[in-house]
Amino acid sequence: MCSRFSLDLDWDAIGADFKVEESDISTATLPSKTFVVKPKQNIGLIVETMDGTRHLRGANWSLIPRNSLTDNLYYKTHNARIESATKSPTYCESLDHMRAIIPASGYFEPHNRRPYYFHAPDDHVLALAGLYSWWRQTPSSPWKLTATIMTCAASGGTEKIHGRMPMLVSAGLRDLWLDPRQKGSEILERVHESAQRLSQRLQFHEVAHFSGDGPHIIQPINRESQASLF
Repeated sequence: MCSRFSLDLDWDAIGADFKVEESDISTATLPSKTFVVKPKQNIGLIVETMDGTRHLRGANWSLIPRNSLTDNLYYKTHNARIESATKSPTYCESLDHMRAIIPASGYFEPHNRRPYYFHAPDDHVLALAGLYSWWRQTPSSPWKLTATIMTCAASGGTEKIHGRMPMLVSAGLRDLWLDPRQKGSEILERVHESAQRLSQRLQFHEVAHFSGDGPHIIQPINRESQASLF
């Protein structure tokens, strides 16, 4: 699972890193910097359309299937398990042709009711594998962009803290993952195998329970107990 993550990000830098033209960055829709974002809040999303154009814009973090009659679902959709996404009516359409990358500076997972923060060793941006959907309640309603984070079994040492983790997309597979002409169910295993290797480089440490917003949220409680995964 992943129900909290950090967005200590520069959106212009993210756009450049992910090959998004400046004119295709929807600055007004993107969230402000925050160190703990929760489901149903606004997040940043990188998508690619059939003509090869990439877009960076804000989205609601909880996917709403296109055929849903309401945005108030009785089940949670901020995460999609890779083990069942190919067969799930909620996610299968998005997995095939509406995949995304969700940038994050780090993410949180609980262990014995204590939160831990995971990040790259160089604090480089994490590319979380995501799915998206455009939804509107009626033909006259405005379209709403919604998204979910794909999760997989934890590996590379992260399972010491929690059994699940976001699936990471390596730099070498970004183009493949974002390409809507590629069928997601056919490339999922390849991206997953790469994510398992990538997870071995993650670092983590225990943090205090969330209070307010700011850099203090991601600071280790005790630096001497900080764990590293190499």
